[in-house]
Amino acid sequence: MQRSMMALSALAVIFAGGAMAAEPRGVQTYEFSGSEEAYFPCAAEMVRVDYIVQGRGHAFETQNGTVHFVDNWVIHHTLTGLSTGREWIGEGVSPYQGNVKVDQSGVTQWVSRIRYTPVVKGDPKFMYQNQYKVTVNADGELVVERLDVPFEDGFRCLPTK
Repeated sequence: MQRSMMALSALAVIFAGGAMAAEPRGVQTYEFSGSEEAYFPCAAEMVRVDYIVQGRGHAFETQNGTVHFVDNWVIHHTLTGLSTGREWIGEGVSPYQGNVKVDQSGVTQWVSRIRYTPVVKGDPKFMYQNQYKVTVNADGELVVERLDVPFEDGFRCLPTK
């Protein structure tokens, strides 16, 4: 799911000119939404994930020729258990940053952190975190510093009180 959200965000930023609203100083805003099903280990069940992602991003070039792209998402999730009907609300941010100098080095990185709160007290709480950082060195070689993890592996169960 995270990979598809990332792909959708990138496509929204690059191709959805009509869906973006221009703001002062080149800042672009966008929004996309959808629904998917996924297994949430801390809830021990399949859930329907309804999401809305709102983003703001801008790109600029510095005097040394490096192009910087900054994109910040605000992620809103509503999870509904397919077998139990339990519900959770998840909100988080996912900053993305790319710094690229044409024909030289570049860095691309992002991180997602979402905390899920149950609608009914006593249901499990959990957190999701995922990140990656990839650098292209001056020789054009890919250097992976942190890898994107599979969606199911990004969860951490939190204690319930």
